[in-house]
Amino acid sequence: MNSTHTSPIKLALTSLAVILALALSSCATKRPMWAVTISPTPEAVQAAMDQNAYYPYRGDINPVHLPQFEPPMRLRPCCVFGMDVKVSLNSIPIPIYQVVNVIGKKGLGPHTYDSGFFGGYGTDKKASTNENNGVIYTCRGGFIDTAHVRDYSDLTIYLFFEFYKNLGTAFDVELKGELGPRVILVDPVEIKGGKFERARVAAVMASWTAYQLSLWHEIAQWHGYSEFSMFSEEPSAYSLEDAYSNLLGISIANGLIYSALIFNDNQYARNFDTWFQATLKTLGAVSEKESRSYMRHVDGTWWDSTKRLPEKFIVLKRNYDMGHVQTPFLVTDTLKANATMPSPYPADAPPATLRLEDTLYESPVSDWVHIQLFVDEAYRQTFAPGTAFNTWPDAITPDEFQAIADADKQADALSLKKQQNATGENEKKATP
Repeated sequence: MNSTHTSPIKLALTSLAVILALALSSCATKRPMWAVTISPTPEAVQAAMDQNAYYPYRGDINPVHLPQFEPPMRLRPCCVFGMDVKVSLNSIPIPIYQVVNVIGKKGLGPHTYDSGFFGGYGTDKKASTNENNGVIYTCRGGFIDTAHVRDYSDLTIYLFFEFYKNLGTAFDVELKGELGPRVILVDPVEIKGGKFERARVAAVMASWTAYQLSLWHEIAQWHGYSEFSMFSEEPSAYSLEDAYSNLLGISIANGLIYSALIFNDNQYARNFDTWFQATLKTLGAVSEKESRSYMRHVDGTWWDSTKRLPEKFIVLKRNYDMGHVQTPFLVTDTLKANATMPSPYPADAPPATLRLEDTLYESPVSDWVHIQLFVDEAYRQTFAPGTAFNTWPDAITPDEFQAIADADKQADALSLKKQQNATGENEKKATP
């Protein structure tokens, strides 16, 4: 006898396949590339004729010649902290599917601006466009989420061009919304210096803005934002490696800006690859096998391999620090006790603390750059009273981030305690 009944597992797998197909069709789309030739100014031409090796050629850029391109629109999928993470769909366990996550630096693949979920189409025909992203352990930088590094390098580059072109005037930038519209209002700034100073000011402003937006993304995930509406991103909110990885991507973008390696899509992407590999080496990145050892060793303290996505407390340790100084979480000697672990490289190297430049001319960058993060009515009730909407009734500013994060931290601790108590009670009832 034929039956129209479909098993729960088959239904879950079919749904997952459909979702992935939709994501593939919507994300792997062509987009405009940027490619320009930077024309020299008359001063640069004269300096070259005079064979002046000290003229600031790289800083002497006419804003008229800068490339025009779209902001990043498609965040790469967040790598939830963990390894070989199991998944459920509509509360149905999917036994044959895992999110592997851990990766080695040799398998990263070539960078593509605004790659999104399934990659994109770059200008370098010799390079595959398939990025590989995941979590890598580094002895000086802890766990690094490569998707976050890439995302916030891309955003910094885009913002740099916007600031560089418009410095000296009042302008605004509106980005794709998270919980609601994201608007950046910029006041005129007087450049106090020579040719290169304009680039430095634009880079500082772009970096500061990108970092604030990266912190907002963590908050937005906690309060219900998801890139794909069918998947909750709450497990990734305030993930312990995110803020550090974001700031690392911003730092790489700064290196590329100051080295003038960003003036076409291919130049930026291929030089990002080189800088990222060099940065991982400086931080003491270990192999994929060794990274898996580190991840396995913090199972039960930093993450819980018995949980399945989208359960929130698959991640047990989070970083609620919204500050401009980020110190990495390292797997300490105590955690490594009685385990075979690779030695740090170099052996006596301290943690690589990252610091964001947050001042211009001895004043906060926020004196010129004003970020307004609007929140749709559906999400407003998720914010604890008194933590948000203190400047505008419908928008949040970076000044409110730490109070929001502190309230979210308290709520997470309470929820986790209730869950653990409920689990304990259930285990007692199950004991004969």
